[in-house]
Amino acid sequence: MNRVNNHRAIMVHDFKESARRGMQEEDSRYLLSLDIFIDSMKKSLESGIPFDSITSLESSTEDRVEITSDDGGGSSLRLAQHLKSLNIRATFFIVTSLIGSEGFLNAEEIKYIRSLGHKIGSHSHTHPSPFCDLKKEAVEYEVLKSREILENLLNEDITTFAVPGGELRKRTISELKSKTLKLSRIYTSTPHQGTYIQNAQTVFIGRLCLLDSMNSSEIQRLIAGDGWGYHRYRYKLGRLKREVLKIIKNFKQNIISIIH
Repeated sequence: MNRVNNHRAIMVHDFKESARRGMQEEDSRYLLSLDIFIDSMKKSLESGIPFDSITSLESSTEDRVEITSDDGGGSSLRLAQHLKSLNIRATFFIVTSLIGSEGFLNAEEIKYIRSLGHKIGSHSHTHPSPFCDLKKEAVEYEVLKSREILENLLNEDITTFAVPGGELRKRTISELKSKTLKLSRIYTSTPHQGTYIQNAQTVFIGRLCLLDSMNSSEIQRLIAGDGWGYHRYRYKLGRLKREVLKIIKNFKQNIISIIH
């Protein structure tokens, strides 16, 4: 395990203040208040938190906080513009099959976000869930197809990938590290500060997902690195619950198939 203690990656999705909310419904816990997020960023900057900077000549983010945005919902355009005004560089992970769909960014908006100095990464082609249950061929298709679309759009290599749903198994980790996929940075939803899996080519980076129940002060504390242990515990507990429910469901299906 290779851990960089000073690095934190924060994940956001879409914002209530916009009608273009991507995958998020009105009652989604991932639908944040942009005003609250802006206030938390202001307080974080005032307290001296170092963020990945648009004007920085360094490519490394190991000693800084990264802001990442998943799905490519239309409200991320407002996020990109605000972060640009703060000289903060974010990474926007795009579901390529949804480009130009209602509520999502179109091709020109993605190019515009890139022109602001932000980074663009892949969030798969179709956002299959659970991604960690896909067969190897499907994993390769989702990564390579989305990379092809984004690389043709931006005329540059796309080597970062955010896992849909954020969960991985050992088999999926091995498949994503394949040289065929040419991925350098893979982001998950595990609230882990710093790099936690690494080989010569690829690093896996945990992220903490912000929720609509969080106020400005709580978000500021999380950006500063406080409270990650609690959220990591809750994430692992939720993961265990999902795995148990899946086993029960499969068991019931097998029993039914035997009876019939």
